[in-house]
Amino acid sequence: MEGGSLLEQIKRKKFKEKEIVYIMSQLFKAMQHIHSLGIVHCNIRPENILFLNNEENLVRISDFGEAKMTNTVEIDTSISKNCFTPLYFAPEILSSKRLRNNYSLPCDIWSLGIVLYILCFDKAPFDYSSQQPNSSQMRQKIRDGCIDIDKSEFVSEDLVKVLRKMLKTSPDTRIKADELLKNNFFRIPLPSNSNEL
Repeated sequence: MEGGSLLEQIKRKKFKEKEIVYIMSQLFKAMQHIHSLGIVHCNIRPENILFLNNEENLVRISDFGEAKMTNTVEIDTSISKNCFTPLYFAPEILSSKRLRNNYSLPCDIWSLGIVLYILCFDKAPFDYSSQQPNSSQMRQKIRDGCIDIDKSEFVSEDLVKVLRKMLKTSPDTRIKADELLKNNFFRIPLPSNSNEL
């Protein structure tokens, strides 16, 4: 994709709230679609969100290499420990010693919530600059849901409310993709080709 990844775009610019809402609306629609098919992506992070070009904020979710059907979800702990930062893992994933059968649809919503946090506040919700990204301290912060969602002059209270619903530590109370799309804050017209998400 010509526009590169969301990670590359984050390094280049600060997104305005209107742009964030537009990008996240597309991601919520894509997540609703894959979840309706019983698919869990299992690896949502800025590197796997691609821009179609540099002019528009049209995005696609990529890298379905770790995706699973909800009835077969199992994470290989050796892969998880060596290849991925736990930053985007939901608390319930890190609470299991074997990481088996814990990755479910709400985990993708948590990961999207971390992406939204980074877009809103220009930083990761868990400070791991002084520790290894896969350290036990980092994992404990995620399990405990130690996230400061500060009010900001650049982020509206409506967006902060959605973020809090996405980052609930309990998967049972975490908002679902279809509920996110019903939220008036994210009800914006998407381009006609957004069905290709």
